[in-house]
Amino acid sequence: MATEMKEEIYDTKHREIVNFIVKKFKNNPKTKFIDIEVPFNDYGNRGVVDILVKYRKRIFNITLKIIEVKTNLRNFGESIRQLKKAKAYFEKENKNIVMILALLNTKENFEHFKQNYHSLSILHNFEVQFVNPKAEEGKLFFYKAKFNDINTDELFNELCNLGFN
Repeated sequence: MATEMKEEIYDTKHREIVNFIVKKFKNNPKTKFIDIEVPFNDYGNRGVVDILVKYRKRIFNITLKIIEVKTNLRNFGESIRQLKKAKAYFEKENKNIVMILALLNTKENFEHFKQNYHSLSILHNFEVQFVNPKAEEGKLFFYKAKFNDINTDELFNELCNLGFN
């Protein structure tokens, strides 16, 4: 019973984050297409993308954003593998892809990120976002840097300002 309640809480938070991010993109005039829960199958590698966005950077340049939302980052490596599988599938349609891992802004997720971020330095076009949809007007902390140059203390202070869930 307690496990079911915990899963329901995570599902609700997951839905809140997805809705928050979708709203941010819908309000941006550069967004050309947005969809949620998009299935893919790349030679037997199946999965579902939480949010898929076609975004115009310049007049003739469309970027595809693949967003994986995590409320509780239990397995960092598996989240990255899912994003890479989705990228392999969608690259057939569009070579300009950005992978985004959107994390609920919790101390646990930050600690997990802090312990594992060094493995991200080999990825190209990869971003991590810490999200707190319940902060005033909903805030999105967008952290994009060379992951081997991260000052985790500064990042932690920024996330504290965002407000932990």
